[in-house]
Amino acid sequence: MSDAYVKKSLAMTGGMLTHLREYCVEHITGLVLIIGSIYRCFPGHPDKARKPDISFIRWERIMPELSESGRICIHPSLVEEIVSPCDGICVVD
Repeated sequence: MSDAYVKKSLAMTGGMLTHLREYCVEHITGLVLIIGSIYRCFPGHPDKARKPDISFIRWERIMPELSESGRICIHPSLVEEIVSPCDGICVVD
């Protein structure tokens, strides 16, 4: 993967993160999470998880248990994922 592609991907993710956070702060709509957030939202499959680049959960969907455990066991309201040309379908799916 070229340095130019990496820089473009980071710029796209950073731009989306900035705009989404600004909107959420202005409109008090929800929580924006970044790379590293792990969604374990597959009932009956605790070993399955998703880690999107950026995600958003509306405030009314956030349960008290989330803040206590740090585990995210619900589907995000919105995700943003930058797909690299070297990502195979098994990586993305």
